Amino acid sequence: MSETVKDKVIIDEKVSTKGTVDYAEGAEYSERLSNHSSDFSQWYTDEQILHFMKKLGYENRTLYDIPEDVAYILKKMPELTLEDSFKILKDSIIYFKDDENIPHDQYEEWKRLVDLEDLDSKEGIDEYDSFDIRAFASAIKFHSPYQEVRAVVDPEDDPTIPVETFRAYFLAIIWSVIGSGFNEFFSHRVVSISLNTPIIQMFLYICGKAWAKTIPCWTITIRGRKYGINIDKPWTQKEQMFSTLLYAICQGAFYTHYNILTQKLFYHSAFSFGYQFLLSLSVQFIGFGFAGILRKFVVYPARALWPTVMPTIAINKALLGKEKHESGMSRYKFFFLTFFIMFIYNWFPTYIINILNTFNWMTWIKPSNINLANITGGVTGLGINPISSFDWNVISF
Repeated sequence: MSETVKDKVIIDEKVSTKGTVDYAEGAEYSERLSNHSSDFSQWYTDEQILHFMKKLGYENRTLYDIPEDVAYILKKMPELTLEDSFKILKDSIIYFKDDENIPHDQYEEWKRLVDLEDLDSKEGIDEYDSFDIRAFASAIKFHSPYQEVRAVVDPEDDPTIPVETFRAYFLAIIWSVIGSGFNEFFSHRVVSISLNTPIIQMFLYICGKAWAKTIPCWTITIRGRKYGINIDKPWTQKEQMFSTLLYAICQGAFYTHYNILTQKLFYHSAFSFGYQFLLSLSVQFIGFGFAGILRKFVVYPARALWPTVMPTIAINKALLGKEKHESGMSRYKFFFLTFFIMFIYNWFPTYIINILNTFNWMTWIKPSNINLANITGGVTGLGINPISSFDWNVISF
């Protein structure tokens, strides 16, 4: 039984089993179903949409719960002809060859669809295959072939949303000073602690929201140009991302701080603040220079996928993105729920139950055995222990 037929059966059951109340529920379900598929009904059948969602891994979705990335791909499909779609898939097979981030089944499906090009002028291509060819090509051309990217990155840009505002720069600079100073100070701790980007994202979100609501929209005139300390708009997702990027650039400790400390402690060298400042600054600028030179190879290509960036984008989208939520738990609620749970849990290994910090359970087998302690101990031993700690600060050290 197809998903569409199942949906209709559900509606029929609601209508027939319990009378008028269930009829209203069935009508509401039917209305939501039609609203989500009405944008594409003029081009595609319900079966085609469900078929394509399964191809992309959305096997449990229904027509009234179409993912945003699938909806965007379906909207852009009419812009591609079958000939253009074949060309895009051919180029993609070559370009994404040996790319481990492309699912093997999906890559093999691309190859199968490309092999159908010869049938176009002879026997003709099946309706579903023709749909898949254009759908996969649209996903590659207008969005991304990677499902992880499509899940967190918006394919369209709204140029009217402000980005480089005074409040974004101000909050980014303030938290960059606080965060980088904190990280540098505690970088020499035995179990180092740091203010990572996700933590600062939360502070930026709170401060940005508070700034937008409380700070008056005054303007400052500098050399004939007016600069507003606040704008009559809520804290935007672009401002949040811009501030996050500014902090992410400077959150890590300077590469030269080990050199400076080594010279001071072991070689007893005496040098001025200017030397330390210029040495650190020059090394940082070398890094920025190499980053700019390598953009052609590590940023611009579609294969230049950086998985560690995805959580940062996902958090910002959960906090400020416009999420069309129908059922289940929203990203916003899920994030704050897990944030609250982790906040409560981290008190236990750090302060309440310190035994969870270095969980040397293997030494309990025979506490008097020195060899066992030297091999499995996490404080003075080698720490060869499959479950050595329940403290994330220790695990990630």
